[in-house]
Amino acid sequence: MLGVRRAAIGMPAASTGDHVERLVALRRLLRRLLGTVGGLVALVTAQTGAFIALEGSVHAPGRPPQTALVFGGFGSLLVALTYVPGWAALRGCGQDVCERLFPMKGLDKPSDILSTAADRGALERTLGVDTGLLADLQSGMAILAPLFAGALAAFLPL
Repeated sequence: MLGVRRAAIGMPAASTGDHVERLVALRRLLRRLLGTVGGLVALVTAQTGAFIALEGSVHAPGRPPQTALVFGGFGSLLVALTYVPGWAALRGCGQDVCERLFPMKGLDKPSDILSTAADRGALERTLGVDTGLLADLQSGMAILAPLFAGALAAFLPL
């Protein structure tokens, strides 16, 4: 995910179409990484919950089962913290492209303003500039999977 940030910031000067194509590809990659890493954290959280349950059934009372919930929350936080730099870099580069292709400064006629705003809005949707961080994380839902796995492990009877 941090490599996506580096790729977005260090993108060589190319035609605007190439630039848009690369930004779209990097955004797709970042979203796939979010799902993959979030799923991995969910599996590790479920494994931790199973280990805690096994440890409690074999030995004297060990760690409380809610430890898995804390572990899942910490894992979700780490995934979010590694997602944010790439997301912010792609958003900034996308805003720059939108500003360069559809500048609003100097427009006086209402019809020009509306058509430019509509075209700019379409490009912003394509590049994902119009969505916020929480919306991206929620649509990925992978960030919440470790919390669900931790909650499941914490409240299952031992």
